[in-house]
Amino acid sequence: MEWNLYKICFRLKSPLHIGWKRTAFFQQTRSFVPAKNIWGALIAVLGREKENYKQIEELIESGLRFSYFYPTDGKSKISIFPWEDSDKFEWLYLNSYVSTPLDKKLAKRGYLHEVEYISPYTREGNSVFIIGYILERKNSNLDWREALDHIQIGGERSSGWGRVKVETIEESDTIFGIEVDLQYDLPQIIYDTDNKHLFAHVRVVKNDKCENDCQGPVEPVIGRDTSCKNNFGGNIKADLCWMPGCKYKKSNFKIEAQGLWVPV
Repeated sequence: MEWNLYKICFRLKSPLHIGWKRTAFFQQTRSFVPAKNIWGALIAVLGREKENYKQIEELIESGLRFSYFYPTDGKSKISIFPWEDSDKFEWLYLNSYVSTPLDKKLAKRGYLHEVEYISPYTREGNSVFIIGYILERKNSNLDWREALDHIQIGGERSSGWGRVKVETIEESDTIFGIEVDLQYDLPQIIYDTDNKHLFAHVRVVKNDKCENDCQGPVEPVIGRDTSCKNNFGGNIKADLCWMPGCKYKKSNFKIEAQGLWVPV
């Protein structure tokens, strides 16, 4: 077996904003945490400790894989996925914060903005957790478990948003109930029956059967990476993907380093 699979449960300690769409002054959050946010947060913590971000990035990309993470009001399972009942999900978990910069104690005209976030408490008063999975290659020696308690996820981090605390780390043999083959060099998600929901963005590959076998919306997943050759976020790339929640027929998917799934 090439990989070990772990189920991770975080307790959300502050508002969590995962940037998505902007309409006028309203900045909408995603209702889940993409794998790349966990990937980037771990690089930030471990790279700062080792003072070598590039080396840590390479070690993480070779030794770890991440699922998407979803909010819930319990530690053991997801109580409701965003696509199951969007109105109930938004009412339970989402809230927003309105602010504006001041000029001589007066609000600046045209600078009002509203930021939506996943709240650390539901409207029913329960604590919010986010649950997902991390796959570790057997020969990996990264100290990712300890680092997880120090990560900050998403936007508005300078305001204290995106703080999490690890509640549990336990071994698992499925990802959200979906079988995973851990024998391959890259782990594979196995959809053995039709019309199961996707739990991550799935790359749309030209001439791939996914074009006919998937039902649901697509969107461009845009990423900004940094290298020594350009400024912060200077590497921009976009992948056209099926969105989480789409229904897919029987197939296998490999998990890329930053969490996108690719049909095999």
